[in-house]
Amino acid sequence: MNTQRNQVLIERTGICLQLTVPLDPVMWYKPKRALGGPGDISIPSVAAEGFLDFEGELCIVLSRDARDVKVEDASDYILGFTVGNDLTARSYQDPKRSGGQFTRCKAFDGFAPLGPILTNKKTFGAVKDQRIVTKVNGKVFQDSPCDMIHSPETLISFLSRG
Repeated sequence: MNTQRNQVLIERTGICLQLTVPLDPVMWYKPKRALGGPGDISIPSVAAEGFLDFEGELCIVLSRDARDVKVEDASDYILGFTVGNDLTARSYQDPKRSGGQFTRCKAFDGFAPLGPILTNKKTFGAVKDQRIVTKVNGKVFQDSPCDMIHSPETLISFLSRG
């Protein structure tokens, strides 16, 4: 939940999470087996029940390990950017089933396809000037600016603590 578009109710699913924007970034982790490449996505049968959702996301790629990084130094850690598809099995996120937690519903095999291009930070330019376009079977479902609540530098600093 790091873009302005995620502040609104998730209308497509019928699952009301009533998300608000907290002071700290909302985080969840995806296991290594969730990583995948661009192209067709194979959905595990256990994840196919209910509503499968997708969100195009900006992915920040670091050039080295980061520990206790100050916000003002964080850009020195950015190698570049790529795009990802954050897949979510929304039935596993339903508060009646899981309390609304994010990890299980986003952790299935192949639920984090990335790429295919890594753009260095100089070529990429300012995050605020970029757009994320997500297509399903050639049809555009998401076309929005990278309207991040927290800057990449703030996220790097936050995640590097402790």
